Amino acid sequence: MSSASEQVMREVQKLVNYYKGRGEEVSLTITGHSLGGALALLNAYEAAKNFLSLQINVISFAAPRVGNVAFRDELYQMGVKTL
Repeated sequence: MSSASEQVMREVQKLVNYYKGRGEEVSLTITGHSLGGALALLNAYEAAKNFLSLQINVISFAAPRVGNVAFRDELYQMGVKTL
């Protein structure tokens, strides 16, 4: 049995493949508030590992801090943009 995150990433992969197959420019923006904002950042990290050429953005509101300095630096190196 796969996790909810794994199921979502599979569906996102299908959509990315579909729209890229049509020649469209594709990016992924993940949003969340409070705990959802923290989960948005964690999901963005997972997406950045799986979709290497995809621009990933995170918009979170009133989220608790996630990760440490090394986590932040790795997100930056992956090109994930956060707000």
